[in-house]
Amino acid sequence: MFSKKENYRFSVILLLILSVLVMIFSACISNYRTFSSNEGIAHFSFEYPSDMKYLKFNDEGYVSEKYITLLFRREIVEDGWFDKDLYIAAFKPPGFNELSISDAKTLLEQDIIRLDEAFEVSKVLERSPVNIGGISGELVVTSWDMMSPRMSLPDGPFEGTPQQPSLMMIGRSAYFDQGGLVWIIRMDSTEEAEEETGEDFAHILKTFKILD
Repeated sequence: MFSKKENYRFSVILLLILSVLVMIFSACISNYRTFSSNEGIAHFSFEYPSDMKYLKFNDEGYVSEKYITLLFRREIVEDGWFDKDLYIAAFKPPGFNELSISDAKTLLEQDIIRLDEAFEVSKVLERSPVNIGGISGELVVTSWDMMSPRMSLPDGPFEGTPQQPSLMMIGRSAYFDQGGLVWIIRMDSTEEAEEETGEDFAHILKTFKILD
């Protein structure tokens, strides 16, 4: 027989062991991973969905002395397309690739114009203030039909599928200025993945941090 004191000690030890196991189990099944960058023009981190894969734009990586570009994607293997896309970019004004962008608001307005120029069916659903890890910015939610381009689509995921009547997409973009840089955090998804993408986007903005 154990004494009351020994039973108490045993209960405390058991509780500690269970707590550690719960923490380990939770970490193993986490829905998010952490991305951190200590290179280039800005040091930052954020948590992104674990079902998305980080893709490099080129062999030079994602950072330089003028810009940052990150792309994460959840691909649908069955048809070679994707239903969730995350794009993060930052650059020093006035921009790059012959763009002249003085601040985040200018980039926002140009993106809305370009969306309308690209697709016959497109709409701005929401514009509102947003907080990105303690930084003030502006949120824009848009929708567009990928099957309504104003110009011919190049060969790619849509080749051989002209019979598809509609493929509606939802885009969420957060624009903000920080540290002398113009930033955009953008997440696109199909309508079917809209609910979970909205939750993911909110989590990304909440966990986004500028590192010292």
